[in-house]
Amino acid sequence: MNPDALAEDAPPAILNVNDDEANRYALTRILRSRGFRVDEARDGAEALRRVADSRPDLVVLDVDLPDIDGFEVCRRIKADPETSAIPVLHLSAQYVLEEDRAHGLVSGADGYLIQPVEPLELIASIRGLIRMRDAEAAARRSAQRVEQLEHELGSLGRLLASTTPAAPPDPGHGPLRDLRPGDFAELTERCGSLLDLALQQQRYRIEHDISTALQEMGQRLGALGAGPRDVIEIYGTALKSRSGGAATARARAYVDEGRMLVLELMGHLAAYYRSRLQQHGSGPVPHGRA
Repeated sequence: MNPDALAEDAPPAILNVNDDEANRYALTRILRSRGFRVDEARDGAEALRRVADSRPDLVVLDVDLPDIDGFEVCRRIKADPETSAIPVLHLSAQYVLEEDRAHGLVSGADGYLIQPVEPLELIASIRGLIRMRDAEAAARRSAQRVEQLEHELGSLGRLLASTTPAAPPDPGHGPLRDLRPGDFAELTERCGSLLDLALQQQRYRIEHDISTALQEMGQRLGALGAGPRDVIEIYGTALKSRSGGAATARARAYVDEGRMLVLELMGHLAAYYRSRLQQHGSGPVPHGRA
């Protein structure tokens, strides 16, 4: 993601909460000059209403407000499941002691800056918090997707086992590592090679036909009667072999690329089992989980 253009179609929306009109105007002008959309609130009650109504991408929150102090506003934002994921950046010229910063962070703030603050530091902090929020949201979506695919693969495998004598074993019925150790080792090495290719593609823009390789791997896993836990185990073993001795940044890159790789591989495995069901004329395939 380009840090200078976090969203191509809709720039991030910032709620600027400050009771001092001059300070609020100055900050809004800085933010808009950097491409952000900005809404304003003059006190804590108005801030909570605007957060609930418009769900901004981030709240820049003054601590010294006339009605509800910023610490309490932040606590309420974070206590509401509907708004808890919105990053809150405290900005204060009055509450500048170490215990003030600690209080703000304990109240749920994602960052705390002391005024006056250089515009470059402020913008960098805002962009960093938005990137962190986006990464956390992507991780949650990936986890949900894995759970959905696991459920679908289990359902497809059980349906296959009950409708055709020639069907492979129910996915998840005995780990592939124990049942077919040679195939498990070969597939793990193949997964590790694809992780390397994915990292090259991301870092150096070298194009590799990873999707075709993942499709072939998914078909082979299906022919072996593999299930979602086998996919996770293969991926986990491959990831450990690649990132175990790597530098922190490289290890994190393996994890990021591997998350997308394992999702695509599970999708191909689910497609294999759907195809088997259709070939055996076993009725409609469960859907709505892919």
